[in-house]
Amino acid sequence: MLKKTFLAVDIGNTNVKAVWGYYNKQTICILEYDIIKAPENVIKDGKITDVEMMATTLKDIIKKNRIKVNKLIMNISGTGVITREVQLPRSTDEELENILKYDAQQYFPVDLENYVMDFRVLDDAPIGSDNMCRVLLVAVPIKQADEYMKIAERLKLDMEAIDIPANSITKLLFGIGSTKSACSNISAKEEFVVLDIGSDTTGVYIFQNSKLMFNRILLIGSGEIDRYISNSMEIDYLDAQKIKLDRGRVFNEEEEANETIENINLCNYIRPAVDNLILDINRLVEFYVSRSSFGGIKKMYICGGGSQLQGLGKYIGNYFNIPVDYLHKFLNIEYKGKKGMDKFTADFVYMINATGTLIRE
Repeated sequence: MLKKTFLAVDIGNTNVKAVWGYYNKQTICILEYDIIKAPENVIKDGKITDVEMMATTLKDIIKKNRIKVNKLIMNISGTGVITREVQLPRSTDEELENILKYDAQQYFPVDLENYVMDFRVLDDAPIGSDNMCRVLLVAVPIKQADEYMKIAERLKLDMEAIDIPANSITKLLFGIGSTKSACSNISAKEEFVVLDIGSDTTGVYIFQNSKLMFNRILLIGSGEIDRYISNSMEIDYLDAQKIKLDRGRVFNEEEEANETIENINLCNYIRPAVDNLILDINRLVEFYVSRSSFGGIKKMYICGGGSQLQGLGKYIGNYFNIPVDYLHKFLNIEYKGKKGMDKFTADFVYMINATGTLIRE
């Protein structure tokens, strides 16, 4: 029997990530993938501004990688996408849908007439909240969602789903419904943070006992580093980005004794930008910890293109005084494409969101 495959697409401000594959019997099978530079001025804050150009880009990916698929899944993000966690009476999905049809507006600061709303039951509510459950509400501007639907139309593919990063990462870590986790290196009892560091945004996701407890999007990413290098060295932004990728590294001042003057100078341009990011992350972590009765955050994981800065994990770990690792040790993922396992392993840190969307009930 032929497996039903999907093309999962995650469009960032810097890169377009496309993953072709399927989920079956607790295993994610990736038939092929591609990561290419996003065309200029086609997406801004999660909104597709040039549908034709983006559709052409994805058509090229499909042709180049000989992808044969008829169903599309896309990740959507941006400041216009609003999430809220609420407690509702424990009910069936159909009953919750009826409740939210009348009550959802009270949870959002915008007119939901202009939004598409969906929900996901996270788990039972905390002790003391009898017969209640935690529900994640997601509202996406209709206009923004329509642009993604137009992409599917241009590609002549059926839109299976539009997902958000918080849900994609949760599914990748711990599965969905009765399905088993695709990630086995993280203890189900850990309280930990995942930082998805992009070019212009950073997703902060906090998990406890295999459940998503907190998620926010920060309007700062690795592009801040590029701007600091560009301004400090008085060079073009793209040249600054290349320097960061080729030889950028961040380290603490006490480590400077073993470094060259050139490395120290470059780090001095990079460090303030990283510190700004860490301070914003710390504010969210402190906010969460002040309201959590659990044992405290024991570890952080980093992913996304911005996580590739050399020394970043160690630098963040030193600040928070906890271990930091890359979110890449997944055992139940098979790659069957032609790019080779070494390249796939190196690239996977960019594809966390796209891969997570492949997990369907």
